[in-house]
Amino acid sequence: MKTPRGAGRGLPKQKQPLRTKTSPASPGKGPERAPASRRNLWIYALLAAATVAVYAQVGHFDFNSYDDPTDVVKNVHVNRGITSDGILWALASDDDCNWMPLTRLSHMADVELFGLEAGWHHVSNLLLHVLATLLLFAFLNRATGARWPSAFVALLFALHPLHVESVAWVAERKDVLSAFLWFLTLWAYVRYTERTAQRDYLLALGFFCLASMAKPTMVTLPFVLLLLDFWPLRRLAPPLALPASGQPQGKAPIHWTQAIREKVPFFAVSAVASMVTYAAQQSGGCMKGLSGYPGWLRMENAAVTYLVYIAKTFWPTNLAVFYPYPHSLPFWQFGAAAIALAGLSYAALRMLRTHPYVATGWFWYLGTLVPVIGLIPGSGAFRAGVLVAVLG
Repeated sequence: MKTPRGAGRGLPKQKQPLRTKTSPASPGKGPERAPASRRNLWIYALLAAATVAVYAQVGHFDFNSYDDPTDVVKNVHVNRGITSDGILWALASDDDCNWMPLTRLSHMADVELFGLEAGWHHVSNLLLHVLATLLLFAFLNRATGARWPSAFVALLFALHPLHVESVAWVAERKDVLSAFLWFLTLWAYVRYTERTAQRDYLLALGFFCLASMAKPTMVTLPFVLLLLDFWPLRRLAPPLALPASGQPQGKAPIHWTQAIREKVPFFAVSAVASMVTYAAQQSGGCMKGLSGYPGWLRMENAAVTYLVYIAKTFWPTNLAVFYPYPHSLPFWQFGAAAIALAGLSYAALRMLRTHPYVATGWFWYLGTLVPVIGLIPGSGAFRAGVLVAVLG
């Protein structure tokens, strides 16, 4: 039988399934993910190629005469490669006034593989720097979703002149190794906030422990995690919540006290690392007696150094591997630096809601430089020779 004309009028039409784009809450699914993944692969490849192209020459460098002999070449615990005695020494050593067993073990591994051929030790530094650069892009891209700004920051990190010392100096293995582990920790933490899986949390905590064993200045990382909770992860509930429609990945916001409790194990690791480092500095005679550097001088130096780092970032000239502690600083320098820092901090707070990335970036900068800003002088240096602490 034929259906009478008009018999279907007035009845609702059957809806066709809607074709929607892949939700940001489910990365890795849907046809639109493939082009994005290919673009990311190209970015990884170009970042690696650019970094290798600039630093490949280090493979022909020799050891230098500043720290390389004591850390590697003439160090009887290291220049024998991996031995049981060497491992025990690395775990207990406070040589150079620092406890960094993972860095010492990495030097031993190089000797085990390459002997004392300096070029291969430099290549190891370069490989770690390349991996740190790729991890920085992976972390920023995953946390912000801003592919090209993330790629630019990673490229700046890879090629900026302030990082040359870390890559081209074998004894600075602690910088490239700790940076690699720092970014690995941040990547694992962002992954944890997406899935709230205990395994990801433990991975982030484990990577942080390793980073602290590579270089003591990693102790500021728990504060960075709190900044990331504010932006770009937007995990915090009012009054610290940012104006936004919904919560990323559909996750319910958390109170700031819960965010702090979540970081307690990280703060515990930082506390232990700080105490061990302080003991190593004292036993190694590197504290130089704080009475020799009055508190007012350390405060003045710290304020000026914050601005010096900013200036060197934009105009990297007159760099050195060692900056001796000053006997005095002109008061006008401290006054100008204090006013500038207060003004920049005020501006960042004023933009807290409208441009949250400014506040996160500025307070990240202020916080991560505390260990190397000269408040506690070690070895008579009043600022670090490089700016690795800014990103890791």
